[in-house]
Parts: sequence; structure tokens; C-alpha cells
Amino acid sequence: MISRIFYPIGQGAFYAERHDTFNVVYDCGNWKQTNLSKKVVSQSFAANESVKMLFISHLDWDHISLLETLKNTVSSIDYVVLPLLYKNQKIFLGNIHRILGHSSLTIIRNPERFFGETAKIIYIAPSENNEINDNSINIDDNSENKNIQEIASGTTIKISGDDYNWCFIPFNIKNTQRSKILEEELEKAGFDVEKLKTDPSYTITKLTTKKDKNIIKNIYNSLHGKINENSLVIYSGPRNKRSDSIWHSYFSDNIYFSHSVISGKIGCIYTGDVNLNKLNITKIYGKQWNMVGTIQIPHHGAEKNFNPNFLNSRELFCPISFGVDNTYGHPSYKVINDILIKYSYPIKVTEKMDSGYIQLLQNEC
Repeated sequence: MISRIFYPIGQGAFYAERHDTFNVVYDCGNWKQTNLSKKVVSQSFAANESVKMLFISHLDWDHISLLETLKNTVSSIDYVVLPLLYKNQKIFLGNIHRILGHSSLTIIRNPERFFGETAKIIYIAPSENNEINDNSINIDDNSENKNIQEIASGTTIKISGDDYNWCFIPFNIKNTQRSKILEEELEKAGFDVEKLKTDPSYTITKLTTKKDKNIIKNIYNSLHGKINENSLVIYSGPRNKRSDSIWHSYFSDNIYFSHSVISGKIGCIYTGDVNLNKLNITKIYGKQWNMVGTIQIPHHGAEKNFNPNFLNSRELFCPISFGVDNTYGHPSYKVINDILIKYSYPIKVTEKMDSGYIQLLQNEC
């Protein structure tokens, strides 16, 4: 039995999969790092449980702000998978996060230190052609003892070897337009963007006035968080469709459903904040598409990040994480309408405790 949980975290993301022998987490944060959200994370696992693999889609604050809470909740985090960032990207992100008052510099600049020496870090290189390659790794293979490694986008990650019919396929999708807009606005306001990219202490030694900090904060907020140009997209599901006798149940808004669903399509694609206008997920995951029944709608249901073309082939479950009182108008009602008109199911996951969404899946291995 597999449980897939979309936690009621508000304007952010915190998703988990509980398999029989391991747990997986995708993102862990929300925009305000509220006490309620910390309680949601701290009660998600028992103290003696571990997280086998933590996927971090990108380093925007609302997706990482509760990682400290998660780290202190579980006994260990064994593997951390995140998009590969280059030195200037890390410095730029670190400077902006410092101005915003976010306590995330160590995660950005030195994740090895943040997660500790027992965690193995896997960096996903930016996708070159948005195609799945023939490479695969089994993270339970003891012959692979390097603490840090870099793998190509489209590599199949297996846990428990070939006997377990499940895999994870990450793509590091790079969208330079996201950070470019922020850089242009900062330059217009008179800030030295090159220094922000190359001097790690620039926001300590040079940008010290409250006025400058407020200008940068206002620019950041006006762009709805367009700061990080990388987003990790993950397919989580069967490697091979061996049987249609898979069943699916779900709980949301105090309603329980149980039925054979969408011909056994129990795979899920986690999208983070990716722009679906720049990425054709039906093509990139073409070989897995007939096993996908759930798509996490990116960027809290923002209209600019959405393209409904992937809904043309079948009905899908579409969870959307957003905060009830967010100031961005998320989710777009055009997005909700586009999902409904294609006979799919938008599932609103907010900070309200009864909005959490749980799928129970039985995988015929």
C-alpha cells in the first residue's frame, strides 16, 4: 500500500509518499512559516521514522522554509535531490534571501552542511533536450558510496532495486526568464546586479539601508517570487504498467471515495513552480504518461504558469496548493475552469486542516 499525501500547508508545498519500506518528501515550506504550518510538518512523521529521499523543486522561500522543522522531526534524511545551481546563482539567491530576511542561506550555499554528513546530496543537471535517457541509478546500491553526485535530467532513480516496480524521474527545467525579469527590475532601480551575483557579502557591506532593502522587497513581491530560474519536475510512479487491478482511494474535505480509477493510473507528476507553457509534460514523460493519474498544478494555480493542453488526453486529479489569504489571487479561476472543462478534478489544498488530500494506492508489483 502506498499513501500519497498533499499536506494542508497553505501558500507553499509539502507533499509525501509513504511506501511500505520508505518515505519520500517533495518540498517543505510555506510563505509565512506559520506556527500552524510547523505543527503540520512536525506531526507528519514519527520521531523514529526516516525520509529516504527529499526532493527540493527549487529554492524559493515558500518551498523550503520548513525544512529545518522536517529535519528536526525525523530520525534522518538519507538522500536530498535538488537542481544543480552554479556559483553565481547561489550567491544571487543568497543575497536576495538575506534582504528578504529568510533564514535559508545555508540551504542555498551549502546544503551539505545544512543536512549533515550522513545525508547524500544528488544534484540534477539542467535538462538539455527534455528527454528521458537510458541511465538509471539504484540508491540502495552500496557500491555507490560518494556523498555527493551529479546526475543528468531524465535519469531513472530506483529504490529497493528491480524487485520494486516504482521509480522517480527528475528533470531540472531551466527558465532563465524568471531571474532575468528580477535582474532587469533591480537594474532599473539602480542596484549592481553583477555584485549581487559575485559578492556573497554584498547585502551586508553595501546594501545596508532600510530604504534599499524595502525597494528590493517591493520588487520581489511585485514579481510574485520570480527569483529562481530552475524547477525540478518529478515523475513518481510505476516503471512498468503490469496490471490494471490497481485501486485508488482518496480523502479530502472530510469525504472518502474508493473506486478503480482511471484504469490504474497511479503515477504522479510533481511540478513545483514550473511554467507549463515552456514544458510539454506529455512529451517529456511520454513513456510514463499512460500511468499518470495525478498532476500537481504548478505555482499555486497561477494562470501564467498554466497550459491546459496536458488535460486533452484523459481526466486527471489536479491538487493545487495555495493560501486562503494570499495576495496574488491564487489560484486563477481560469485555471480552475480549464481543469473542469476537461472533465478533470481541481483539488484545493490550503492551510485549512480539512483540505488535505490523501491518495491510497495499491501497486501490483
